Amino acid sequence: MSGHRSKRIVVVGCGQAGLQAAISLRQRGHTGPISMIECESTGAYQRPPLSKNFILSKADCSDLAIRKDSFYRDQNIELLTGRLASSIDRARKAVVLSDRSELGYDCLALATGASARPLAVQGSEHAHYLRGFEDALALRTAFRAARQIAIVGGGYIGLELAASARKMGLEVTVLEAADRVLGRVVAPETSRFFAALHRERGALIQLNTAISSIVKSRSGRLLVSCANGFQTEVDVVVAAVGAMPRTELAEVANLDTEGGIVVDVRCRTSDPLIYAAGDCTSQQLQTTGRFSRVESVQNAIAQGNQVAASILELDAPAPDVPWFWSDQYDMKLQIAGLSVGYDRIEVHGEPGDGSFSVAYFRNSALIALDAINRPQDFVRARKAIGHLQQSLAQENKETEVSAQNGAGDGPHQFH
Repeated sequence: MSGHRSKRIVVVGCGQAGLQAAISLRQRGHTGPISMIECESTGAYQRPPLSKNFILSKADCSDLAIRKDSFYRDQNIELLTGRLASSIDRARKAVVLSDRSELGYDCLALATGASARPLAVQGSEHAHYLRGFEDALALRTAFRAARQIAIVGGGYIGLELAASARKMGLEVTVLEAADRVLGRVVAPETSRFFAALHRERGALIQLNTAISSIVKSRSGRLLVSCANGFQTEVDVVVAAVGAMPRTELAEVANLDTEGGIVVDVRCRTSDPLIYAAGDCTSQQLQTTGRFSRVESVQNAIAQGNQVAASILELDAPAPDVPWFWSDQYDMKLQIAGLSVGYDRIEVHGEPGDGSFSVAYFRNSALIALDAINRPQDFVRARKAIGHLQQSLAQENKETEVSAQNGAGDGPHQFH
């Protein structure tokens, strides 16, 4: 055990997952050197506020810091900011930086995160994106000088930015190529509620509207044209059309990647000395068996903890139920679980009252829940889904014969 605790650890990426891996290593007794490489000029900071309170405030990056600078010194963690890892020499166990310097490792953790998906249309260079602090700073400046904006994409980021812009008094148009907002993550009932909410607050929501070009006029304004003939002229265009896992480093190192850096339940990659955590990873979901990315703070923290346990060869942390949240105006959407593959939903409460929940079931078992201004439903659902996850984990450990003979407690319902 002492050998594991003295290994030299290098972490690429100082986001929530990378920082959590370093924190957990120290908390669980690792005494060896830890180095963190971060391409941004800052340490780890909170990203969720960037689309919400940060846009409306005068906050700086220090206000978003997850840990103070003194933390890294106190924990003897070497933080290398503004440095880009360009390749991994697996044979020599070294990370090569863009300035050709190298960092040797005994174990390597990749927490490279994700980048904003670019628009693939004429004039896309005129669009703003939101992924990191510098993006948010540029957006905040642009919003304050604008009167009208267009947001391409009606997902979490797009709608959160729309709410922030309306609070600033801007005219907002949301252009969504699909037939409903939040279409990839929630049921139609939840989608209808949030589309109606934004319309009530003065935003124009255009569904089935795919952008085709952005043209900058001599006055500096932007003409946005769409495939269905819709056009709008605005001061600012924001592209919020999803994220792409940053797998370049893993690909150059010939690690397995498929929709992300492929990891097992212990966050191990195809190289036994390299681990990965956070938005860059593709993991097999316990409830569906499919490989997928889970983009959330909760997953980043859970995988960061798992990386530390795996490096130190300690027992794996207990699995947590995936959960997400989104604040839009005075509405809080809290999601417990993953609704992939649901076959039935139940609506609890009245959407018209601004407080309701949508429960997702598969084979009569609760697998996910959307709670809108109903925190009590969210808490209860997380517990119920957690019981289901524990049952599935136990079944996976048993033999096929034992699984067939053991009926268990049956599916957990939400009432």
